[in-house]
Amino acid sequence: GFVGGGCKNKNLSISGFSAIVGGKCNLISNQDNESSGIFIGFSNSICDSAEAAIVGGTLNLIESSGGFIGGGCKNKIGGGSASVVGGIQNTASAGCSFIGGGCCNFIKCAGGFIGAGFCNTNNSISGSLVGGQCNILGGFSSFIGGGFRNSSSNNYSVIVGGAQNTGSGACSFIGSGVRNFTTASHSSVVAGCLNRIISSSDSNAFIGGGRCNIIAGWATTGSTNSVIGGGACNKILAATASRDGNNIIGSGQSNIIQEFVTNSSIVGGINNVITGSGFNFSQVGAGSADNFIGGGKENQIRDEKGGSNHNSIVGGDGNRIVQLNHTCVDGFNSSQENFIGGGRSNFICGRVRHKSNAILSGTNNRICFNQGSTILGGYCNRISGSYSNQGTLVTNIIGGGQNGLIQLGTHSGIFTGNYHRISGSLNSAIVSGYSNNINNCPGGGVNTNNSGILTGISNTVKRSINSAIIGGTSNLISGSLCSIIGSGYTNIIRSNPDSSILGGCNNTMCTGTGAFNVITGGQSNKICANVSFGAIVNIIAI
Repeated sequence: GFVGGGCKNKNLSISGFSAIVGGKCNLISNQDNESSGIFIGFSNSICDSAEAAIVGGTLNLIESSGGFIGGGCKNKIGGGSASVVGGIQNTASAGCSFIGGGCCNFIKCAGGFIGAGFCNTNNSISGSLVGGQCNILGGFSSFIGGGFRNSSSNNYSVIVGGAQNTGSGACSFIGSGVRNFTTASHSSVVAGCLNRIISSSDSNAFIGGGRCNIIAGWATTGSTNSVIGGGACNKILAATASRDGNNIIGSGQSNIIQEFVTNSSIVGGINNVITGSGFNFSQVGAGSADNFIGGGKENQIRDEKGGSNHNSIVGGDGNRIVQLNHTCVDGFNSSQENFIGGGRSNFICGRVRHKSNAILSGTNNRICFNQGSTILGGYCNRISGSYSNQGTLVTNIIGGGQNGLIQLGTHSGIFTGNYHRISGSLNSAIVSGYSNNINNCPGGGVNTNNSGILTGISNTVKRSINSAIIGGTSNLISGSLCSIIGSGYTNIIRSNPDSSILGGCNNTMCTGTGAFNVITGGQSNKICANVSFGAIVNIIAI
């Protein structure tokens, strides 16, 4: 071998074309070191390595053919055609690997790359670790850009940066942040802190950022294709084993999409919840899908049966849409397509075929066991059916006001006012006033149909058809057909069809077989028994 200069250099190669140009205490061993060379430096060594080169540095070692060390201290090459450009105590032990610089970096697999950094380990075949500290790379063709104690361990997985992030799913991605975690294939966490995609069955899931957000499926039941955009402590849990999750939480805090829910969204807000039911989930039409909460606080869409779909809460505080459990096995017969716009503590509840109801706003309004019914606003208004009916009570409406009630009604409405009640009636309405009532007899009998109260206080129409009270106070129509009270106080038409009291006080039409009577006004006037076509005009009894 050739030694050009320097001090205490030794070239013991038994083959030609090896050389030490200069430096001190450099060594080329007496094995096959053909075409190898050390140019300068201190105590550098090439052992049994053909076509290897050390440009300079201190205590560097090449033990494999084709190796290259540019400089640095205590760098080592143990893989063929590997390179270490510089740095301290870097080791490239696999073929065709490369370390640019840094300290204590280590490559174990062929084709690996470490750009620089400290105590990084590349166990990935053809993987790249650009820099950072204490990062670990595994799998095949994986990538870590930088950061601290990041671990990317599956094929084609990527961590760009951050600290203590873990990507163990194939083709997974973590952009940055701290202690983010993903185990699912093709899943992504862009940034944030303590965000987790937990199950290997949560493929294609995505968390954009935020803090403590979780997408968590079970071992065989994942939340595939689900998204959390950001926020804090949001959760999307397991969807199904047979269908994609496709759920999304945009942002907000402590929002949850629970098990057995698909194609549903919570855009933002705090403590909003969409829940599903696993009852008969394998059956077509079962499960909970296409539900939506826009924002607000503590809003809930809860399904205790399965098959409750297309429900929406836009916003507000404490609003709920609830599908109760029932014995019907057909998922298509569950409550669906219900809507709450906003307000506070509004509630829609259903069992079988109770669907297409809406509460637009207000506080403590409720629709239970109805179909196609609406409350526009107000306070403590109720539209209520029976637990056992299956969507036969339909299209009732309350416009506003306070403490209005439509119970067991159909096509009936209360438009405004306080403490009105419509019970068991068809096509009936109260427009305004206070404490007016349209109802059926509690014991049954003739229904109250096509009747109305325009305004007034404590007026009542019961067991009557096509009858109306225009206004006044404490007026009553009972058991009549096509009768009317215009105004006044404590006027009564009882079982007197096609009759009218236009005004006055304490006027009465009594029960009998009479009809077509009229009292125009006055006080304490009476038409009783079997009188027909009778009239009393403004007589005041003394």
